[in-house]
Amino acid sequence: MINFISYQAADNMKTMYKNLIHLLLLLPFFLISCDDEAPGKLIPINLSPAASTVGAEGGIVTVRTDRLDWWLEGVTEIHDGEKMPYRNNGYEEINGINTPYPEMSGDWYTIQKKEEYLIVFDIEPNTTGKERVVEVRIAGISLITTPIRVTQTAE
Repeated sequence: MINFISYQAADNMKTMYKNLIHLLLLLPFFLISCDDEAPGKLIPINLSPAASTVGAEGGIVTVRTDRLDWWLEGVTEIHDGEKMPYRNNGYEEINGINTPYPEMSGDWYTIQKKEEYLIVFDIEPNTTGKERVVEVRIAGISLITTPIRVTQTAE
């Protein structure tokens, strides 16, 4: 009888520890508040402009955001109407925290988080004779992931 009680107590303790671990893992999701006015609701990132067109000669496109707690999440390119595979941004460790790189680039563009509210696209001249598109997604904690699209003309 004593052995049965000790096994039952051990099983109860295991169950209690499992429940405690689950609670601790879920607790941050309950404590995060996205906005004082709308707790628990994801907030959009407003962009100006959200889409731009640049000539074949290339150039600089500047996009402003209304949020400062965002990062470059990933990028995709579209060539001849065909969407290329999505590439996630890399991370570097700063003071023990994985921090997304503030810059992403491809063969014909560089995208930078220049300031807290500013994204800059540096587009190289288009010598392909075909239109091409780059789309970067920005994300943040409690923010809706938002795409920014820059189209470069063929001529």
